[in-house]
Amino acid sequence: MGVDVSGTARELAGVGALMVAALGYAAGAIIVDRSLGGRDPLGLIAGASLAGTVALAPVAVARWPSEAPPTDAIASVAVLGLACSAVAFLLFVKLVEEAGPTGATLITYVNPVVALALGAVVLAEPLTVAAAGGLVLILAGSRLATARQA
Repeated sequence: MGVDVSGTARELAGVGALMVAALGYAAGAIIVDRSLGGRDPLGLIAGASLAGTVALAPVAVARWPSEAPPTDAIASVAVLGLACSAVAFLLFVKLVEEAGPTGATLITYVNPVVALALGAVVLAEPLTVAAAGGLVLILAGSRLATARQA
């Protein structure tokens, strides 16, 4: 456990992008909670998707491939981007409406628990003391956060 700030400039930029995404995810739940007020979430979802598209467009143009990817790859990206993201956004808005912004973001803490369990069971990855300690911290933090909400 700890913070490793070594790496190339590109690696550190990637870490920075992840941190901005995490901040955006946390702020998104609060924005959804405060701005919807029972209204249709489609406008908010469309706006968020458009903002993400505009933010990523320069990177896409700069990294444009020299030849077109296979059709099945394009179709996969389209399905993931359109269908899966749309469904996930709608479910997230419903979750914020039901559980509030804190409860909605706490669900993401289940991901490391599942990843750790699947890694150990399916991939036979070792369960280290650091990973178990991190798991305990995640579960304790989730418990504390939900206790304050009740």
